[in-house]
Amino acid sequence: MAALRVVKDRLDKVGLGTFCLELHSNKTKKSEVLSGLQRTANAQAGPVRPSDLHYEDHQRIRDNLNEYAAALRQPFHGTGLTPYEMLTEWVTADKYFADVKRPAPEIAFNDISSLTASQRAEAERTLLDLKDVLESLGDVTNSPWHGCSPPPILPGDDRQIDLSIKKLRESIEKVTSISAQIKDYCGVREATRVSDIDLSISAATIVAESQPVDRFVLINDTWNAPSNSATGLINDLQRFQAQREELHYYCEARLACKEYSTCVSTCKKRRPWPLLIWVPLEGHRQ
Repeated sequence: MAALRVVKDRLDKVGLGTFCLELHSNKTKKSEVLSGLQRTANAQAGPVRPSDLHYEDHQRIRDNLNEYAAALRQPFHGTGLTPYEMLTEWVTADKYFADVKRPAPEIAFNDISSLTASQRAEAERTLLDLKDVLESLGDVTNSPWHGCSPPPILPGDDRQIDLSIKKLRESIEKVTSISAQIKDYCGVREATRVSDIDLSISAATIVAESQPVDRFVLINDTWNAPSNSATGLINDLQRFQAQREELHYYCEARLACKEYSTCVSTCKKRRPWPLLIWVPLEGHRQ
């Protein structure tokens, strides 16, 4: 009952109470019901203020919306496309680049109103031709032309390009052959990069400018004859290398424990000659 009373009070405040018949109360009398019906039947609408209905604003908004809808469906200048079609294509392209997770390219037009339908059709044909070419190339990032901006290549330019490539290959083969000859004649490292060519030339120049050794000295049989001095030197070097390696591991542990005197005395006793005392051990010298 209390909730119904609240609703009835609200209807009275907005002026609709006259048109409500109160039947929910258990204290309602027959005379009050009849009186309410008579009051509703005799009720008249009050004066309506035109300003409350906003007729002029409604008409103005309606006209603006109709003009906007008409403009969306009218071809824009000579493009042959309506703004609605342009927006549809833009949304479609934007969604495509969002799906492939790539930024959409921005193309600026100085004056789009001067764009004609024939120019737009030509641009579309060019893009379709480019699409066919890219599909035939595969991954363009691995193309030798990637990153280049050559001028337009005409059909007659193909022969000139083939000749240029042929000359380039011949030059590369010539440089490779000369580099191999320098390696064989001068004993320098073969150039495998452009930066190595200058080094090979410098080394070959040094060899070429050096004093030549007499041919008879090089072919003398003495070089091939046995030499006791050379054999003894080789044996000493082998023994030196073996003892040096042995002392290296022996002294390494003592140097780590700072037993310098023990390590020095051992080296003095076991060295094959005085040079052995200068044994590099992990950055230390004793």
